[in-house]
Amino acid sequence: MAMGITRKISKILDIPAVFVLQQKIGNTFSTLRTHFAPELAGGGLSILDVGCGTGTCGANFIDMKRNAYTGVDIVPQYINWAAAHYPHGKYIAHDARSLPFPDHSFDVATFVGVLHHMDDQLAMDCLASVRRVLKPTGQLLVAEPIFSDGKPLSSFFLRHDRGNFIRPADGYEKLLRDFQDIRQDRFPFSLHTFASFRARPRPA
Repeated sequence: MAMGITRKISKILDIPAVFVLQQKIGNTFSTLRTHFAPELAGGGLSILDVGCGTGTCGANFIDMKRNAYTGVDIVPQYINWAAAHYPHGKYIAHDARSLPFPDHSFDVATFVGVLHHMDDQLAMDCLASVRRVLKPTGQLLVAEPIFSDGKPLSSFFLRHDRGNFIRPADGYEKLLRDFQDIRQDRFPFSLHTFASFRARPRPA
């Protein structure tokens, strides 16, 4: 029964307009913007947003006018929506395991609500590709949901999330084998608690 509900929700959210509505209603992007403000302040950054979806999240916590923003997602209809609605960014439909950018191209790379859609191997392959395109002084920013005691409504929605790989915070950190200087934190995001990570690329 639960799996049936999850599949129906996933099918509906494949429609870009519905996915955008869900994001705008269900997410408090201001907390995300505040949480990562120290890393994104100042402008002039080249930023890669992996799993950008429709661009709604990126547009609400990254200043695309002041930074060179590139969003990558494997779903073409999401990319088409992003390009039509957030024209200050650049968008590419591509598999993040083989990013089509030169080495050391970006100052910042973000994964926001993306890794919990990936099994360990897929996640580590994508992160390895991101490490390659980050500058040696670049920074990885990650924010992912975790289950929290005392938040039954959050737990209900996470159990029916399209992402089948919601991990404890340490489970996400274990994926960051290609990174160093890892700093873990937590912050409230809508109904949920998110684990966040700031890290730098490990030299090849």
